[in-house]
Amino acid sequence: MNGQGTVRADRPVLSWLFLTAAILFLAVANGRWILPFAGWLAPTFLLLFVQSRPPRVGLGLGFLAQLAAFSWNWQGMIPAPGVWYFLVTAVYAVVYFVPFAIHRGAAHRLPGVRSTLVLPTAWVAIEFLFQRFASPYGSWASLAYTQVDRLPLLQLTSWTGVAGVHFLMLWFAAVCSRAWHSRKRSASLLRVASVYLGVFLIVWFAGAMRIRTVPRDVPTFRVAGITPSARLTSDLRNSMSKTPVSSPGNGVVGTNRDDIANRINADLLEKTRGEARAGSDLIVWSEHAGAVTRETEALLVRQVQGIAREFDATIVMGLGVWRPHGQPSFENKAVVVSAEGDRPEHYFKAKPIVGRETSLVETGDSRPRIIGSPDARFAVVICHDLDFPDFIRPVGQENVLALLAPSADWPDITPLHARMAIARAVENGCSLVRPCENGLSLAVDPLGRIFASQRDHGPDGNVMVCHVPRFRMFPPYSHLGNLFAWLCTLGLLVLVVSGRTAPGRSAR
Repeated sequence: MNGQGTVRADRPVLSWLFLTAAILFLAVANGRWILPFAGWLAPTFLLLFVQSRPPRVGLGLGFLAQLAAFSWNWQGMIPAPGVWYFLVTAVYAVVYFVPFAIHRGAAHRLPGVRSTLVLPTAWVAIEFLFQRFASPYGSWASLAYTQVDRLPLLQLTSWTGVAGVHFLMLWFAAVCSRAWHSRKRSASLLRVASVYLGVFLIVWFAGAMRIRTVPRDVPTFRVAGITPSARLTSDLRNSMSKTPVSSPGNGVVGTNRDDIANRINADLLEKTRGEARAGSDLIVWSEHAGAVTRETEALLVRQVQGIAREFDATIVMGLGVWRPHGQPSFENKAVVVSAEGDRPEHYFKAKPIVGRETSLVETGDSRPRIIGSPDARFAVVICHDLDFPDFIRPVGQENVLALLAPSADWPDITPLHARMAIARAVENGCSLVRPCENGLSLAVDPLGRIFASQRDHGPDGNVMVCHVPRFRMFPPYSHLGNLFAWLCTLGLLVLVVSGRTAPGRSAR
């Protein structure tokens, strides 16, 4: 390794093979096309290439590969039109390539295991700071979501949030790179590999034991998630797109729209009554399933209250409230109706999607809505709210049995968006029920185990029935917060400073 951290490959062709492999794995590492193992291999081969070429070539071509991958991976998923899409993906490409540049500049000055910690600490620190202070899309693009099927590994999020999973994935890349470049120094290779393998096995087996300690045969309660008729909601959107929302008229702006909205709501009431009669203790509509105005909202709520009292059920109504002459012109909220309460509780979506919703709705509640009795508490949020771990984290401190998350997606973000939500359940030690219009409805337990899932397809809507376990896990993350991410940020500063004050080292 020379003074700039370049490691010469045995043959120059190897570095180009590294780049080719990196491009291939980056294309399926995240976003629309995900192969979970590619999330581990893509950064590994990208780092091998970056370190095997002179700085301008390694960093320049490495970044271009990252930029091309982001532009490819997130097509149709980032709600930004035209050139704005490429600007957004370029920003993300820069953010997620900076850790490789930091590793390239600092790691070669550090000995042994410390040299492998630069990349993972840089990745965690930069992603954390970016998502917390700059990104309007929350935790989108986090690599940890590609690993939600690895349940033993996913349990780490109950302590560290998704940052711990990122750390292990990028540490793996750094260890592989170190091993490749120091393969003629068996003692150094053995030390580095042993440390990583030891930590990984501890995390994996601790997660496996956490899962094994919870029996599957625990008491449950019945929950139904309801999505509206796709045919009718499509008709309603088409009708509303033909005339400005501010046009005069009754109901949902216009007689035809009134008729369609009334049919949607009647269908939801019929499904709700059927599920209440079948014994569902809790019924949750998907995001803005009910179509109302200020004038028609009260009537629909009273009708649902009648069902709740008749069958002793709790019903969470996802409502889209159009305000033809109002500012903003739309309310996206959940209305909670219980058998005991005379006054429904209202929760307004806290995190409307930038660009897609912010022109229509205002930012809503400042924290999740906690409902229910002391022995059966639930938290209500809406769709995109789940993409912000810090917003959801107070749920873990409230002894909540389940997160109820009315949602609505579009085909390009299905099933990734639903699977992202699984991490929130594990982080906060509670179950999750996420009925989703035009996407994947999911129900998972506090360990991230999926016990119900259903694609929203067909013209007449769907009902997902599941039995939610009556147990929760203690979630250290809800109390520790982002401690691990802050420690990585501090650790990165220490590594960079110590590297700058140390003489250049060769891999050893």
